[in-house]
Amino acid sequence: GPSRAVFAMYESAARFRKACRHRDRRRPLVLAVKSEDFLAGVEAMLPAFEALGAAIHAAAVKDVLGNVHKLRRNGATSRPIPDLVLEDYAKDLQLHPDSSAQAFVWLFRILKFTADFFHRLVHQSDQSLSTSLTRAYDSTLGKHHNVVMRSIAVALMQIIPDKADMVYCFGLPDFDHLKPVLTHWLLHVQPVLDRLHAFHGDLKLKFPDGPSREHHFFHDAGLLLPAPAST
Repeated sequence: GPSRAVFAMYESAARFRKACRHRDRRRPLVLAVKSEDFLAGVEAMLPAFEALGAAIHAAAVKDVLGNVHKLRRNGATSRPIPDLVLEDYAKDLQLHPDSSAQAFVWLFRILKFTADFFHRLVHQSDQSLSTSLTRAYDSTLGKHHNVVMRSIAVALMQIIPDKADMVYCFGLPDFDHLKPVLTHWLLHVQPVLDRLHAFHGDLKLKFPDGPSREHHFFHDAGLLLPAPAST
C-alpha cells in the first residue's frame, strides 16, 4: 500500500492549508500565515525525498531542519516569520547566516525547488526523473549555490533512482496513481508561494529608499515569482 511518503505529502498539504487559512484584514496577507503550521508543512514533506535516494534525502533533511530550527530558535513558534525578517533588516542583520532572513529565504528556495520539480513530474511526464530534477534545480536552487555546492548537487542528482523506482518507493502501482498526490500538494503549497508577493510588496513599503536592498535580496533569491495566472 501507499508508503509514509504519500502520507507525508498529504500531511504537508494539510499543514500548508491550515497555515494559510487565517485572515486578518489589518495586516498584509503574508503576515497572516501561521508560522508554526508553515514550518510543520515544510518538515512534513521530508519523507517524500526518500524516494529520491538516501543521499538526496539526507541533504534535504539537513538543509530543511537546519533552517526550521533557526526560525524556531529566533521566535517563529510565537511570532510571524515576516516580522522576524523585518527585524533583521532593521538591525542590518539580514545577511547573517543565523538570521531569520537567511533561514526564511533558504526555506523558500527549497520550497520553490520542490514545487518546480513536482510540477515538472506532473506536467512533463515524458521527461526522466533525473531530467526533471536537474531542470528544477537549475531554475531554482542552482542559481544560488556556489561552485562547490553545485558540484555536490550535480553529483547527487546522477545517482537517483529512475521514475519506476520512485513510484515504488511511494508504494503506488504506477505513476498515474502518484500524479494526484503531487497535484494535491501543489494545490495547497501555491497559496504559500502567493503570499511571498504580498510580503515583497510590504517590504517595498517599509524600505522605500532604494530599489533597494530588499528588492535585490528577494530578486537574487529567486523569490520574485510571476503573479499567478487568472482563471
